[in-house]
Amino acid sequence: MARFRADPEALRAVAAKLEAISADAGCLTTISPTDAGHADMASSLTEISGMVGDAWTRGLDDLDQLATRLRSGAELYEAVDRSISPGEVF
Repeated sequence: MARFRADPEALRAVAAKLEAISADAGCLTTISPTDAGHADMASSLTEISGMVGDAWTRGLDDLDQLATRLRSGAELYEAVDRSISPGEVF
């Protein structure tokens, strides 16, 4: 029978990376004319960002949920490891 192994610290490390990506990603809202170089360009970019804003927000929420689930998984694996007697094999 094949054994299954999980590294809780690796799960937490991936969760931390996902949280960092989510935090660094920011949000898509408005673009200033100064940043875009022209008022019409800023208006167009703001309109486009509004169209994809909901999907962007859902994507960031998904990253946050995945990070939470990875941390929960790490805790569960550790709890199982603590509940098994030394030398006990399944």
